[in-house]
Amino acid sequence: MDLGADLVVPDRKTGLKSLRKRHRKCRSILRKQQRRKRLNNSNRRIMELKAEMEGISREQKRVKEGQEEVREKLIKLGAECDQLRKETEFIFKQRAETQLRLNLIFEILKAKKDCNPSKVTNLVMHLRELMRKQNEPQ
Repeated sequence: MDLGADLVVPDRKTGLKSLRKRHRKCRSILRKQQRRKRLNNSNRRIMELKAEMEGISREQKRVKEGQEEVREKLIKLGAECDQLRKETEFIFKQRAETQLRLNLIFEILKAKKDCNPSKVTNLVMHLRELMRKQNEPQ
């Protein structure tokens, strides 16, 4: 049995060259496939990032609109607060003036009860002066 007889030995020069060429060609094809795969992965990731950025952009726009609404509401609340403060000050002023008039009226009644006409006259004059000042436009 001769094992070496079945084997075909390629020509040393042409056989090795063709093997090398095939090997280079396979490596080249493999590199191209790997490069395409990397590009596809990169392109896919870029598309994912673009979609994510668009989502973030829409979210930021909604946040900005919300902030503008809050800012407008705060401005309105500030104006309402100022108006309420003015109205409150006006009410306190009216209350103080009314309390002063009531005190004078009670003093007048007390002086009448005590039969003190000079005090009544003085208090009535003071009440009239106070009423005149309150009725004047400011």
